[in-house]
Amino acid sequence: MDGADELEKVYRQEATRIRAALAARLGDVGLAEELVQDAFIEALEHWRAEGVPPNPGGWLATTAWRKTIDRLRRERAGREKLALLAATQPRQAGLGDRPASQMSLGPAPARTRPTSSLAWSSHAAIRRCRESRRSRSPSAPLAV
Repeated sequence: MDGADELEKVYRQEATRIRAALAARLGDVGLAEELVQDAFIEALEHWRAEGVPPNPGGWLATTAWRKTIDRLRRERAGREKLALLAATQPRQAGLGDRPASQMSLGPAPARTRPTSSLAWSSHAAIRRCRESRRSRSPSAPLAV
């Protein structure tokens, strides 16, 4: 049996257990699912080169937990850097108490907003519908 077959077998046996354990510790099922998938991707890469470990379920659970720790550390470091940036960023005169990072540059141009063409086309359709209702006689059938 090769590494991919073994990985599929282990996934069927262990993924639910590992996901449930992570979800219980983290309180977030979606994050637990992502971390389990990351661990299986790591396994796919390592097991092809190094072979299947003696305890594949334990290897996957350990890898998923280490990925959890890495992600939590990255998120914490990012929050700390943002807080430091906000605390050290100079305030611009005349712009109130908000730092420059919180200032708005105004709405995006219409061509870059994804909903603008949808909104325009629906407004145009409503306008055409109103015009057709005004121009037809009350006894004429509706055009579909």
